[in-house]
Amino acid sequence: MLLPQIFRDGRRFWSGHYAGEPTGISLKSWLSKTNAWDGGIAWGFGEGGALYIHGDYLWHKFNFIPVDEGNLPLYYVSAGRVLFADKSHLGVRGVVGLDYMFARVPVDIFLELAPVLDLVPGTDFTVNGAIGVRYFFLNSNYQFQISNNIYTKLHEAGTKFHEKNFRN
Repeated sequence: MLLPQIFRDGRRFWSGHYAGEPTGISLKSWLSKTNAWDGGIAWGFGEGGALYIHGDYLWHKFNFIPVDEGNLPLYYVSAGRVLFADKSHLGVRGVVGLDYMFARVPVDIFLELAPVLDLVPGTDFTVNGAIGVRYFFLNSNYQFQISNNIYTKLHEAGTKFHEKNFRN
């Protein structure tokens, strides 16, 4: 499973972009093997355009959909959101999504639906949806390990090539 490796290497912070309603920047920080904070700063296109901010505390269910490589957890939450427009909104949102985490590259791709219930200035129900991609930031020790592994593989390949083609 990729996630224990993330914690062992200190790769806990992810940042990226998502498109849909709204469209913006996605931030994610793992707190444990199953929980993470997630936030978005985005631009909503409804109601003449609006600044959209949300924060989520996510629960992940790994092995919900088995995959041969990487991970594809289902995640879910109920959280809050603020919409700044001509008439600002404050409400709650529920989220359900899938997050594919590649095994060999520091990237994930996610798809989510978020029913939203605005409570202020009045009650209103909408559904937001997005698809996005995030990159996770590596600590320097992990980057050194990757560089060292790449160097080792290249050195082994070069040695084999040399032995095969330039033997005396």
